[in-house]
Amino acid sequence: LASLLRELDATLPAGVPLAHLAIDAANPLRMLAGTRGYDATDPLHTESIYLSTDGGASWTGTLGSASYYMGVTDISFGAGGKVYAAVDDALYRSDDGGASWSGPLLGPPYNNSIMAVRADPATPNTVFIGGYKGLARSTDGGVSSTPLTTGLIVTAGMPASVNRIVMH
Repeated sequence: LASLLRELDATLPAGVPLAHLAIDAANPLRMLAGTRGYDATDPLHTESIYLSTDGGASWTGTLGSASYYMGVTDISFGAGGKVYAAVDDALYRSDDGGASWSGPLLGPPYNNSIMAVRADPATPNTVFIGGYKGLARSTDGGVSSTPLTTGLIVTAGMPASVNRIVMH
């Protein structure tokens, strides 16, 4: 994997800090690369998610900021061409396989606390969201969500922080 990441890193624009890679199981040539974030102005590199449709031979920036990299902590391909990404602690959604993005999505209590996403591979618009406020599920593409924190309470009524979601 480390060798693959180095190889892919060489095809991204120079200086882009690769942090996350997602490969579409339905089309392995479609890949999304997320940056690790950058907190200073960088006018040369303002994209946070890059899309490749040729297995990493070339990349196109598809989600950017006005002046800096937004940190990407997770990307998940789902059913029906949907893709979800945790970017700067917020949820973003693509309805076209990562070519364009909507967001940030979700209001309180999950905005500004999202670290992990896992799309349901069989059910369009269903995504699990993890973050500082526990685990939640959205069945409307990330517009709203239902907490799934029963049994995840750690101390003083606060849910456990969820920073990775794995589905079997």
